[in-house]
Amino acid sequence: MKQAINRFSRLSMAITFIVTMASLAPSINADDKTQTSSDAVKYKGIFGSSLSIDGTSTVHDWTVTTRLISGVIEFDSNFPLDPSVEKIGDFEVQPKVEITIPVRSIKSGKTRMDEVMHATMKRDEHPDATYKLLKLTPSEEARKSGDPLKFDSTGLLSVAGATKLVKFPVIFKNEDGDKLKISGKTTVKMTDFGMDPPAPKVALGLIKTGDEVEIKFDWMTKKQD
Repeated sequence: MKQAINRFSRLSMAITFIVTMASLAPSINADDKTQTSSDAVKYKGIFGSSLSIDGTSTVHDWTVTTRLISGVIEFDSNFPLDPSVEKIGDFEVQPKVEITIPVRSIKSGKTRMDEVMHATMKRDEHPDATYKLLKLTPSEEARKSGDPLKFDSTGLLSVAGATKLVKFPVIFKNEDGDKLKISGKTTVKMTDFGMDPPAPKVALGLIKTGDEVEIKFDWMTKKQD
């Protein structure tokens, strides 16, 4: 009799646990604001994009560029993309952004410099630089109706096998109805990503490259049907 009571008690506890978890499930899903809904709007990277990296050295300043920025940005249907509004306001669901840039596509126009740069970025082991958005919030800067939409972004940048949190402002500008240009810039240090600033030897001595570089981009995207 005692064993039967114990079995019944354990069964009752199990049923109570299952019922409790089932009742919590809707609230857990409701709090997950990083997921897009089934009526999401997707934009895909297209030709016309550009990214530049500007740096310094003991000889001269330098710039490398690429036009290959592949990836997608996915918005919930209620995301504010209308530039006619004066205040963006709050939005519940965060857009999903994932970007990939082939390291081999980043070039200076000089073969030797490209070889040094690609080796610094560990191209053979890590052929792509990637970015993933974590958070996007409306900028507190004043704007008027018709101005491009401004946001503050937080995301993960991965280069040379290292991943770091980066924050920078971005601007969204509607182009030709179904196109969206996303622009931004930020400053990072090579050493933060485990890269040693190049110091190649030349006939006149050693060229030392500055650790800090500025990244600027214009990402062109098009709405997908």
